[in-house]
Amino acid sequence: MGQRAKEFIHSQGHTSMKIQFMQDTKLADLTCRLGEPYVYIHQGRCEHLLVFRNICMRQTTDKISLEDYPICTYLKKFKSVICRICEEKASRIVVAPKSTWNTLAEKTLNTYRLNDSPCFICNTCFAKFALDEDGEKSFPFVSAPFFDKNTVKH
Repeated sequence: MGQRAKEFIHSQGHTSMKIQFMQDTKLADLTCRLGEPYVYIHQGRCEHLLVFRNICMRQTTDKISLEDYPICTYLKKFKSVICRICEEKASRIVVAPKSTWNTLAEKTLNTYRLNDSPCFICNTCFAKFALDEDGEKSFPFVSAPFFDKNTVKH
């Protein structure tokens, strides 16, 4: 995870972020909260949102082999809201001109062929498109985190 992404996450109030390598981590090593979203990133760019919805104690009638766990109880086919700039990653931020009368912001959005207002973009494109080298806004806009409920596996 890049430094800008880490800084953005901290700026949103998430101060207890912990990064672990999946190849070295077992579920037993994780401390998770039910209903809390977590992100799994692999191949450096592919992001998966995970939410642990329920946990139960093993019963005598359950499978014995630990290799059978965790059990995936449901996989939903979904179409997530894809970033309007790179058209690869799932959208994480929604951006709109600061006001409907702000022509600079409207022109900037239209320059990037983002005719949608609001416009849904990923964290990487947000950093490149909407922020300058110092992390300041490159044009007047409002933004908010976007949580796509379709990317959550139930």
